[in-house]
Amino acid sequence: MDQLSLLKKTYAEIAERRDAAFRVLEAAHDTLNNARTQLKIAAAQLDTEITKDEAVAAEKKLADDTYNNSLVRPQALLTTIDALVSEQIETARLRSQAKAIAFVCRQEVSKAERQLAVAQINFDRVSAEAAQFDGEIRRISSALTA
Repeated sequence: MDQLSLLKKTYAEIAERRDAAFRVLEAAHDTLNNARTQLKIAAAQLDTEITKDEAVAAEKKLADDTYNNSLVRPQALLTTIDALVSEQIETARLRSQAKAIAFVCRQEVSKAERQLAVAQINFDRVSAEAAQFDGEIRRISSALTA
C-alpha cells in the first residue's frame, strides 16, 4: 500500500467519524429544540397557575376583609371563605407543581445546551481533521501527476 492509498483509507475512516459526529450534532440540536419547547409550555402553564392562585388569594382576602369589617357576619360568607381556603390550597399546590416542572425543564435546556456545545466541538475537531487529510491527499495527488 502506498502513501496515497493509506491517506485515502484514513480519510474514509475520518469521514465516517465526521458523519457520525454530524448525526450526534443534529440529535443534540433536536434535543435542545424539544427541551426549549417543553420549557415554553411549562412556563405558560406556570403563568396560568400563578394567575389562578393570585385571583383566588385576592378573592379570599376580599371575603376576609368583608367579613371582618362587617357588623353582621353571615354564615354564608364564612362558607364562602372556607370554600376559598380549600380552593387556594389547591391553586397553591398546582402553582408549586408547575414551578417544579418549569425548573426541571430549565435544567433540561441547560443540559441540552451543554450536550450541543460538546457535539459541536467534536464535529468541528473531526471536520478539521478531515479537511487536513483532504488537503494532504490533494497535495500528494498533484505531486504524483506532476
